[in-house]
Parts: sequence; structure tokens; C-alpha cells
Amino acid sequence: MDIKRPTLYEAAWLSALASTLEGERKRARLSRMALAAKVGISDQTVMRYERQTREMTVPNLMALIEALDMTVEDFISIARARAEVEYRALLRSDELAARRDKAGLSVPPRNLQAVADSNVGADEEVEGRQEEP
Repeated sequence: MDIKRPTLYEAAWLSALASTLEGERKRARLSRMALAAKVGISDQTVMRYERQTREMTVPNLMALIEALDMTVEDFISIARARAEVEYRALLRSDELAARRDKAGLSVPPRNLQAVADSNVGADEEVEGRQEEP
């Protein structure tokens, strides 16, 4: 059975939903256990949603949003902003990986984000540099 990997855009949205859930839970000053009790799920399920080790079901997501005393529109608005930032970061990491592969360099995947973060603005710096005669 083939497992479909999410596109970068889908991965950004999944990450944004998870981080929005965690951020709004903390903003509401609720523990995972307290939020889970309000919804009728286990605190382990909430933890897995926040860590993206379990897919959120739509009914559970709707119940979680309601338990956080939020509207769906507000929750999605926050998640959308996070998804845009996450998508740009994933694109940058993906582009760096492609450049690394093309150049035959070896950077372990877990270090790609650190490389991406350290190279922000590096292209502009190189383009602005003048060669000495």
C-alpha cells in the first residue's frame, strides 16, 4: 500500500493546525488534560495532535475549537498566518536541499533547517560582493 506524503503546502497546514492548537490551548491557560476533558478525548490524543503524530479528525478539531472558546473563523485565521510562514520555511529548506544535492554536498536532513536559517540573506550578500582585480 502506497502512503501518500503530503505536499509542502499540506505539510505547512498540518503543522500550522497543530501549532495553533497548542498555542491557543496555552493562551487559554489550559493543560492538555483540562482541554481533553472538555472535549471528551484523552490528553494523549491532544498531545499527539499537537506533535502531529496523529491526524486530527474534523469533529474533534471542531470540538477543540469550541472548547477553546474560539470561532472556527478565528482559529483558521491564526492557522492560515502560521501556514504561510511555515510554507515559506519549507520551500526555503526544499530549495536548499535541491541546491545541496546539485552541488553534491552532504547535509543530514535534520540539519537542513539550521542551514536554511543560517543562510538567510546569503544570496543577497554574494550578489552584492565585488571581486577584487
